[in-house]
Amino acid sequence: MGSTQRARPIPRKLAIGSFLGAAALVLTTLAVADTAEAADCPSGALCAYTSTYESGSRGAVYEDNTDLTGFSQFRGAESLWNAGTSCNVRVYSQRNYTGHYWTLARGTGMYSLNDVANNPEWGTALYHHVYSNNWCV
Repeated sequence: MGSTQRARPIPRKLAIGSFLGAAALVLTTLAVADTAEAADCPSGALCAYTSTYESGSRGAVYEDNTDLTGFSQFRGAESLWNAGTSCNVRVYSQRNYTGHYWTLARGTGMYSLNDVANNPEWGTALYHHVYSNNWCV
């Protein structure tokens, strides 16, 4: 008969250290990706992109807008970034600050408006329908 060997347990400190090291690497990678994506949007602007993760054609606006339907990037928006210098910005699914809305904190984005659209509270309201925006809300 063959011999049976028992697996040796991994020391707890080694397992925890490995986990923490991997978590730090993931967080560092995400932080670098956020900075790279945000760099494409000019300072002070709200940017809309025609693809997810701030890719595709980019459109930028700097003020409150009651009607963004003249901008193809906002009509077809799939992701957003707020590069504002002092305020949050609220985006709306309809003109004149009406319809469903989402507030983006300064320095943040929505990587996929379709993900927001899957939220039952909003349906598909903002996906391809960012029709007005209001700063400092």
